[in-house]
Amino acid sequence: GYLCAAILLGFVPWLTHSLRLLVWTRFLGAKVSFRDLMAMVVGTELGSAVSPTAVGGGYVKLAMLVHRGIRPGAAASLMTLGSLEDGIFFAFALPAALAMRSTAPLGRGFHLGDALEARARLVVMILSITAVFVAGVAARKVTHSLTLRLKAAWNDYIAVYRLILHHGKLRFGITLMLTGIQWICRYSVVSALLASLGVQVFPVRFFALQWVVFTLGVFVPTPGALGGAEAAFFLVYRSFIPENIVGIATAGWRFLTFYLQLAVGLVVFGVLQTSFPAGPASPREMASRADGDRANRA
Repeated sequence: GYLCAAILLGFVPWLTHSLRLLVWTRFLGAKVSFRDLMAMVVGTELGSAVSPTAVGGGYVKLAMLVHRGIRPGAAASLMTLGSLEDGIFFAFALPAALAMRSTAPLGRGFHLGDALEARARLVVMILSITAVFVAGVAARKVTHSLTLRLKAAWNDYIAVYRLILHHGKLRFGITLMLTGIQWICRYSVVSALLASLGVQVFPVRFFALQWVVFTLGVFVPTPGALGGAEAAFFLVYRSFIPENIVGIATAGWRFLTFYLQLAVGLVVFGVLQTSFPAGPASPREMASRADGDRANRA
């Protein structure tokens, strides 16, 4: 039962990510079917699997949004909006998870707080490198947008955020909730897997440690963090898992969070592929369509 739960938890993010896109594309008046949105999400996952983790599959989603009829500037805003939602969620979730420290050991005499204190320099270094990396990526995106993109695309980008600021606050709250469900499910796969192996599980703390593992994977230059993700998981979780099953736990975690999704994604992506509509619409046109739809329903 726990193993089945681990498998299902690994695929829930596909659904929640698609729903997040559905909320925003409907808000902008874009007529993109849920089937096409699911194809975008699966395509994004596949793009992440074949590229270094630092690159990710975001640009795959950007390209597919444009092909589905959304102008480049608006599509870029949707891509960065997803990152903003993720960042806000983790800004609250990680401190909350770290604050929920109990006297019960995570593993054989291991406490999360003790580990962070003992490895303070390593934690600070990782966070510093992460901050520099994120700042560099953000600066690159801004520079790229300002120097290489047309003025119309930049105006579309800003127009989407203005629309959200004035009329999309409720939708932002909904997508933020979906974001929380998405990451909680993804980072709970390890808890369900270890429970199926009879290991004592601390879901909240394992959630925080999953963030550490995936963050370390960002710095691995291989496609999908191949090799590095397994090493990071082994080093982080070896204190919690009996030595006789730590190897199978590492392999099982990687299989459920990467190889299984890659195999299923290839099949699902092929099934979901549909023809592309022609002619992307501007944010104003999409907003006008949305207003017209709301008036018609009224």
